[in-house]
Amino acid sequence: MLKFISVPEQTSDSKKDYIVNLHTARSKRALAAAIMVSLCTFVAVSSALSSDDKSKSSFIYFTTLSNLLSAAGAMFMIPYAVEGIRKKRFTMPRWIMLFQYAGAVSVFITLFCAVTIISFTLGPRFAFRGRNFWLHLVTPVQAIILFLAVETNQKITRRDSAIALIPFWAYGVLYFVMVILIGKEHGGWPDIYQTTSRLPVWIVFLLMFAIGCAAAIFLRKIHNRVLDRSVRNLTGQWEGLDSAELESEAFGLGRYMSRHLDKSEIIIPMDILELMSQKCKVSTEDLSKAYIKGVEEGLKDLMA
Repeated sequence: MLKFISVPEQTSDSKKDYIVNLHTARSKRALAAAIMVSLCTFVAVSSALSSDDKSKSSFIYFTTLSNLLSAAGAMFMIPYAVEGIRKKRFTMPRWIMLFQYAGAVSVFITLFCAVTIISFTLGPRFAFRGRNFWLHLVTPVQAIILFLAVETNQKITRRDSAIALIPFWAYGVLYFVMVILIGKEHGGWPDIYQTTSRLPVWIVFLLMFAIGCAAAIFLRKIHNRVLDRSVRNLTGQWEGLDSAELESEAFGLGRYMSRHLDKSEIIIPMDILELMSQKCKVSTEDLSKAYIKGVEEGLKDLMA
């Protein structure tokens, strides 16, 4: 049998309201940013394609491909953001988070190279003129903000960073084959980034390797730091509570959420219950039972 302590209604509701508002805010941020990134990328890439000449396609540029990758990750997130607004719970599969991370790393590299290398070799006017202003600056910044502002309760590991760099390395290999091994004279690509005219190839390789790794590490550390801060703010509400009090909190959360849930389904926030379990020696199974009991009691009150 579950035992619950009596908690002042106003204090208890304020805690539950904080959790609901937290996930609602995440969902709205995710939806707004994802739509903005997707729309701006679509407009900028469409403009680039319409102005292509016959000898050169925009799809040989890492700028175009990285922005499309980022926009795809943003579009994948839109349905989960809409569902999060409806259900007051923002969650999405880990593979989408990794997809979005890969896009953020790629456009970060694009932004960094535009500000430094391209501005130095071709001039800042070329780097940020016309559609390049959008693809080199505006959409990369938006994509990075989207990635860092939308918390998914999933930490990024070193392995994830290696996976996120796969698109960048794949493009590097393709560029090497088409430019160095095949060459423009034999049907390959022109050396659009001037990798063979200014520095030895091996120095360019080491430089791009360092830039890619630095971008992945930088975004991983900021993402994990933001996540840790969010977790501390959330779990701080349960500081000093014993197992019975945490079960009471889970019961109260379920009862509170019954006012917001679709009556045909019960959503169990396992991520929140696992965080509660870590604060005290109480199993997630007991917390889940308390939560479901709270939902049932709340639904009975609504139907009464």
